[in-house]
Parts: sequence; C-alpha cells; structure tokens
Amino acid sequence: MMMTSDTIRVTAMTEAATQTARLMGAAFGFTGNMIQQHPDYTGMGLTLFSSGMTMLQISELVMGTPAFVAMMGAVQTNDAFVDHVYQNVTGMMPSRAEHNYFVGLLQGSGGAMSQAELLMYAANTDANAQHIDLVGLQHSGMMFV
Repeated sequence: MMMTSDTIRVTAMTEAATQTARLMGAAFGFTGNMIQQHPDYTGMGLTLFSSGMTMLQISELVMGTPAFVAMMGAVQTNDAFVDHVYQNVTGMMPSRAEHNYFVGLLQGSGGAMSQAELLMYAANTDANAQHIDLVGLQHSGMMFV
C-alpha cells in the first residue's frame, strides 16, 4: 500500500480490489483509467467486500445508488438494463440476438435471474476484465479513499 495526501494506492490487487474493479466496470462502464479517477467508489467497494458482503449483495446495493439510478432511470427495465451492462462490459451495444438472449435470462422476461445476478455474471466475464484492463490495474494498483 502506498499513501498520498488523501488517497491510498492498493499495490497488491486483493480479491476485494479485483471484484470492486470488475463491478465498477460492469455497472458504471469505468475502464482502468476511469476507475483510478473514482477512489471513493473503490474505497466503498473495498470496505463492503472486506466486511464480508458477497458480490451479489454489493451488486444489489450498486443498483440502488444515485449514480446507477441516474444512468438507468428510476425504472430499470430488463431491456435497458441488458443494453447498459452489455455496453459497459464490451464497449458496444448487443446484437438483437444477444440482447434477446440476456433479456430472456431475467425475471419478468421468462428467466430466473435477477438483474443483480446478471450484473454479477457480467462483472466476472473475461470481456469485462479486458475492457477494464484488469491486468493493467493489477500492475499499477488502484487508488482509494
């Protein structure tokens, strides 16, 4: 760990730091550089994971945050949710077939998954790891407050 005036840099990427970065990418569309610009989000994630909360529990919390609601609106339809998360994870909108597949997995659209479960799944994909430059973050560390 390295300290500056008001932030701390995690130099060894713990499981909590890795999961925090993954969730920031999937929920908010943050890439490696953008993650570094939000040490407050990183700090909250580290605190929640360190307290014993699961990825699913934190995914549920994230979806209720003012930042997420501002991006998605108060009513988070399955269609809008899938498009938002898919674009955050891959950097592009899903094809119609991909959109329909993921929407079909969700409760209210014929599936059994909650939106938080799909967010957790998306956060843990290789596509998300590449999009957020997880390898780069593991080398540079992450800033948090």
